[in-house]
Amino acid sequence: MEGPEEEEFGAAIAVGSETTAAEKEFEKVLEELREAEGLKLYSDVYTKLFDSYHQLKAENVQHQDTIATIRGKVSRYDAVISDYLNEIADGHTTIDKLRAEIRGPGASGRHARA
Repeated sequence: MEGPEEEEFGAAIAVGSETTAAEKEFEKVLEELREAEGLKLYSDVYTKLFDSYHQLKAENVQHQDTIATIRGKVSRYDAVISDYLNEIADGHTTIDKLRAEIRGPGASGRHARA
């Protein structure tokens, strides 16, 4: 029995195959349009749209990679900043405890002048 990941992978492969088949069919239709004299303008427009689609598709992949990289860096910085904030909070707690000890019941003697 296939696991969920294998099913998702199989579905992705099927979609990819269908997309590739559709793109090949579209290219074949474009070639047929180019051969028809009266539809040359339309075929040129569709060709430009098809080329633009693939260019934008490639750019989108690059942008997604860039976004993933930036998100990774931001999450690392976020973790570092959270660690620093925790250290600062611990430091403030220590400072408050030390101040309480200084001002505590023994402060009337030696520490009163300080």
